[in-house]
Amino acid sequence: MDGRTDQYALACVAYELLTGSVPFKREDPMMVLYAHAYADPPRLAAARPDLPPAVDAVLARSLAKQPAQRYDRCGDFADALREALGLEPYDPRRTAGDGTRVPAQPPSSAPSSASAPVAKTRTMTIPELGELPDLPGPRPPALNSSAPNAAGAWTAVVTADRGYYEHVRAADAADSASISFPAYIAERRFALAGDLIRIGRRSSKSAQQPDIDLTGPPVDPGVSRQHAELRRVGDGGWSVIDLDSDNGIQVNGKDVPAGTAVPVYPGDQIHLGAWTLITLTRG
Repeated sequence: MDGRTDQYALACVAYELLTGSVPFKREDPMMVLYAHAYADPPRLAAARPDLPPAVDAVLARSLAKQPAQRYDRCGDFADALREALGLEPYDPRRTAGDGTRVPAQPPSSAPSSASAPVAKTRTMTIPELGELPDLPGPRPPALNSSAPNAAGAWTAVVTADRGYYEHVRAADAADSASISFPAYIAERRFALAGDLIRIGRRSSKSAQQPDIDLTGPPVDPGVSRQHAELRRVGDGGWSVIDLDSDNGIQVNGKDVPAGTAVPVYPGDQIHLGAWTLITLTRG
């Protein structure tokens, strides 16, 4: 154990300062330990898309699981982070110990806080197994066409969350034994246009198709055809409603009763299915 252990802790603090949330927040303390040991570092861009991509690269390196993959010294990490944010190093005469520096990029805006992501266990059932293959055909537009709020467009960022997947397996190992975490899933982004956004998997048997289509590939078998809805509220924000789906949804780690509208804000995270994570961003 050396200074690179302190560097990991320092990177966790930096992530919290930039996003308002610790990098691996879970409801169960044991799952926090598991996430720190095995889960990939969360992407800063999901909570702070306004920051330069170079900041994500610096934090990913300093949060690497293997100490040898991190910066040699905490000072190297601090200088690389400041340079990625477009700031001067604390000591301009100092050079990085490994000679590696991240190119400076001008920051888009000052850091601001975001709501904390959490994951929680739940029992898993697999709906409509006979309809899992992807279906051809275009997606229809959202029902309404009102313009996004002038303060900034909203986007739903869809990724996979291994920590949530492990919670699902731990909660019901028998039913989830056949579900595998995808080896790779590309980040998908859906602009929230209109007043009503449906979340689910499209089906040739339904006239109502989802606006956030989670059909895949890869397919999350825990996602129902009509799983949830995002509804615009009067202040320009959104609320999410579970449509009595088989597996329900969680907002920031808390179960959402079916039919209950729960307000969601930039940085809030919606978990559903076996491993699907939807993060809301704005601007």
